[in-house]
Amino acid sequence: MMLVTTRTLTINAAFFQEIKDDNVRLRELLCEADAALGKHRITLRPAAIVNVLRQLQDQLAMHFSLEERLGYFEDAIQAAPRLSAQADILRSQHEQLYMAIVELADDAERILYREPNAQALRVVACRFRSFHDQLTRHEEAENELIMHSLYIDLGSGD
Repeated sequence: MMLVTTRTLTINAAFFQEIKDDNVRLRELLCEADAALGKHRITLRPAAIVNVLRQLQDQLAMHFSLEERLGYFEDAIQAAPRLSAQADILRSQHEQLYMAIVELADDAERILYREPNAQALRVVACRFRSFHDQLTRHEEAENELIMHSLYIDLGSGD
């Protein structure tokens, strides 16, 4: 007789609903900012750009706070302790990404209070696209970490 040890992954439905709602709002704001600071032309006035970047800043703070305080990484680490180093790296990126959006919103606000010009706004747009790419890669890595830990936790199905 062979004994098999399994782990239990606890899923808190309220937590995942809050994360889902947060993710929806974050994606909406990213799309709005992306459209406003498009590759070919800037579609919003500087005040509206500052507004969307500040909303994104607030939403990102909420997003990272939810992930960190409500155990988003802890379940993954418990399921697969060898993923803790990767989880630590991803968690440390939260502060870097948050500071990047704060600096971007601050710079856009400074442009607003000076005489806004197209070149300065193009620089903000370029920096936003870089930030958006970094955030996308970060979120993909988090999803991979969670999925990998679930795969380990649930087994390969063999």
